[in-house]
Amino acid sequence: MITLEKHRSIVTLDPRGGKFAWQFGYRPILARVPGNGRQTHFCFPVFGRPAGPLPGASQPLDRHGFLRTSELTVEQESGTNAILSLTDQTVTDKAALRQTFPFPFRVGLNLNLLEENALQVRLSYRNLSDQTVPVDLALHSYFPYSEAGVALVDMHQQPYEAFSEGIKIGDGILSRQLIGGPLVNRDWRFRAGPENDLCRLLYLDRLMISLETSASKPAVTHWMVWTEPPQGTFLCAEPMISGLQIEPAGTAILDVLIRTNLS
Repeated sequence: MITLEKHRSIVTLDPRGGKFAWQFGYRPILARVPGNGRQTHFCFPVFGRPAGPLPGASQPLDRHGFLRTSELTVEQESGTNAILSLTDQTVTDKAALRQTFPFPFRVGLNLNLLEENALQVRLSYRNLSDQTVPVDLALHSYFPYSEAGVALVDMHQQPYEAFSEGIKIGDGILSRQLIGGPLVNRDWRFRAGPENDLCRLLYLDRLMISLETSASKPAVTHWMVWTEPPQGTFLCAEPMISGLQIEPAGTAILDVLIRTNLS
């Protein structure tokens, strides 16, 4: 386990899957969710459950890919920064990897505690194969909340367009529903465009947490925000870059700056 610490902030990072948690003082910002391995982690090379094998593979990948279950190599560790990596040569089960992802690669994971209330996390992928490779990059992050509800707003303090079971929820209705009760048993999908690359989670006690993705290359294409009935006190916010087609020697970066207004 790796620990990053700056004043009242403590980040714990597990090289196994790159799962991490963040605590400000005695208050969790990113939680370590008990049971079923549901902890904050990155998704690579797929997000969700793929319909079938990737081109050139004989077996489909597991849900959310293999990064979250792999042992990453610690390349650098200091009091406020950690850099880890995973390559096709350092994966433990190389035979299983070739069946699901038969492409040479390097993945880098960088966690940097910039300030006590600002954590930058970056996932980078470099295609070391001689062919174009389809991949997804995503951050699967869990935020705890115990208030009666949570408002989710964009950088202009406006509710995101939300879709629940394919039905569009109009502006204002979304905000009233969220403020009026918890998110349990709901599944909200948020789409972020070039001008809306900052997602803010505004809690009823005025604690605001922002996720800024403007340094990602290419740009983040989708957000998903959801909870589960068994874990209704945790909100999952997922910025993602989906459907990438990375050329040989190409690189993709998912960069998320997570900031809280706690002081």
